[in-house]
Amino acid sequence: MKETKETTKKTTSKKTATKKEKVNLQEIDAFAAISLILGVASMITWLFPILGISISIPGLAIGIVTHETRRSNYSLIGIVMCLVGITLAIIKNFSV
Repeated sequence: MKETKETTKKTTSKKTATKKEKVNLQEIDAFAAISLILGVASMITWLFPILGISISIPGLAIGIVTHETRRSNYSLIGIVMCLVGITLAIIKNFSV
């Protein structure tokens, strides 16, 4: 009787661990998508340097953290787009 309870507990703990892993992967993918969206927004808003930099920096930070935890293409593209947005905003700021 004790053996069946122990095996049931082990099986239940394995199922809950699997569910937690799936939730964590979905959250990370959401952060990668946020980084990508902020990267696209920074490519549009670089014409206004203060707005472009203020959008690019959080996108860059979220993209780096997401890319370190799970190597996602969305986070990498978001990082590159945010870097380009920051660079263009700085160039635009000093050229005026």
